[in-house]
Amino acid sequence: MNQVPLRRQVGLAGAVFTLVGYVIGASIFVLPGQLGARAGPALVVSYLLAALLAGLACLAAAHIGSQLPVSGAIYVAVSRNVSPRAGFLVLWAILASVTVGVPVVAYGLADYLWYFVPGLARLPVALMVVTIFGLINLLPVRGSVLVQTVLTGAFLLLLYGFGWQAVRQVDAGRFSPFFANGIGPVLGAAVGAYFSFTGFMALANIGEEIKTPGRTLPRALVLSFIVVTVAYLLTAVAVTGLLEWRTLADVPAPLATAAETFLPSWAVGLISLTAILAAATTVHGVLLVHSRDVYALARDRVFPPLIGWVHPVTRIPAAAVLVLTGLALLGVLAGAALLDYALLAVLGVMFMQVGAGVALLRMPSYSSPGRFALRGKPRRTVGIGLIVTSGSFALVGSLERPAVALVFAVVMATGLLYYSARRRALAARGQHLDELFAHSLDS
Repeated sequence: MNQVPLRRQVGLAGAVFTLVGYVIGASIFVLPGQLGARAGPALVVSYLLAALLAGLACLAAAHIGSQLPVSGAIYVAVSRNVSPRAGFLVLWAILASVTVGVPVVAYGLADYLWYFVPGLARLPVALMVVTIFGLINLLPVRGSVLVQTVLTGAFLLLLYGFGWQAVRQVDAGRFSPFFANGIGPVLGAAVGAYFSFTGFMALANIGEEIKTPGRTLPRALVLSFIVVTVAYLLTAVAVTGLLEWRTLADVPAPLATAAETFLPSWAVGLISLTAILAAATTVHGVLLVHSRDVYALARDRVFPPLIGWVHPVTRIPAAAVLVLTGLALLGVLAGAALLDYALLAVLGVMFMQVGAGVALLRMPSYSSPGRFALRGKPRRTVGIGLIVTSGSFALVGSLERPAVALVFAVVMATGLLYYSARRRALAARGQHLDELFAHSLDS
């Protein structure tokens, strides 16, 4: 591993667009129909409840990222405040999540391309999408973030435009009775809606490349949270206000179907274009953010140091980008059922959030000047809330599909075996893994 430092080039706007593009993926173009069939006209309440839970992740990320403005900040927080082994397992879970999560989005993008190019083969398109964005992430981070900003700005313009026009067309009578299915289904739908909010903690992992991260990172999280939540609420109101909620379970593309009720046929194609752009920004954002996790593991020598090689000109952890892109391509080629992939990805995220919650509770109470910090009861509330909600969501998903939960357990056991073997191998050379974690966290 060379000693070339990463460069702080990401400002507030770049951080916001990177995170918004990461969080809003193709799921928003599918899930509202399935969830609306359960929650009925009160679907917007389900999304509001999911947003409240997502707010816990935002607050935790703001604290951890501000106090530890380094690559892989969540991993650093867990490894230093819980244990090195726990920190590794958190990132191992995320890497497993990325390996199966990126293919879900890439295949979704390929499916929406069918609207413009019928008969297009899904596998080659998904492979091409991952490869292209892997190569883009080899550019200097400023260029990579610029691509994310342009793509995210385009789909937000289209999504907000549709949402605003759709809300003006809704039939108020469709919202009565509001809790048509009762409160229970609304709460159940909130669990599903939370899937669309996962990812807010990811911004902390590029803290080493954010300008003045102590101030920029929490502001970016607040702005991103508002942008994402408003987009989802507009979508929820549009779908349940324009379509009969009892039939939503049979509507595969609810936004496009809702658009057909008030837009000309040529304009409906914009919904497919919006979905393509949203899926593209998610693939790009995931590779951008989580390649820094791979870099962090190599920096601590948990992964071979060669994987932490940084290009001396671009200041990009190029080897880590290539490794993560390769894992995503393997996930695409594996071709498992997308629903199983999605649940496996969620289990990885929930595992990471539980670890982050524990780390938040155990971090020192002091804070550096000029950096956002949660103190006292608010920090305990956020930490415990993150642990309880993430653990509950993981339990619900595991009970629904125990076979996928078993696969996740096997993946985590494999990671534990790797960590133990790596630790012994380094010890045989006189290097103790725990001591290697003592690199400087001030940047």
